[in-house]
Amino acid sequence: MSVRTLADVDVGTTAVVVGVSGEPALCARLLDLGFVSGTYVRVLFSSHGTMRVRIRGCDMSLRLSTAYMINVYETAKR
Repeated sequence: MSVRTLADVDVGTTAVVVGVSGEPALCARLLDLGFVSGTYVRVLFSSHGTMRVRIRGCDMSLRLSTAYMINVYETAKR
């Protein structure tokens, strides 16, 4: 399994967060939202520069530019 960004994960795929990178303030915000190492995240929808993900039982929307800052590795596609 190779590390990639959340923005590169296909819809319907579950991935595990490896870490976040980028501007410190945004990294801190992503960590507060639950994007910490070892957390599972599922991509629900992706279109027009945004994506919808489920993390820790919560659905949220992210800009693709933000999703490129979240490093993950894929685990399963359902």
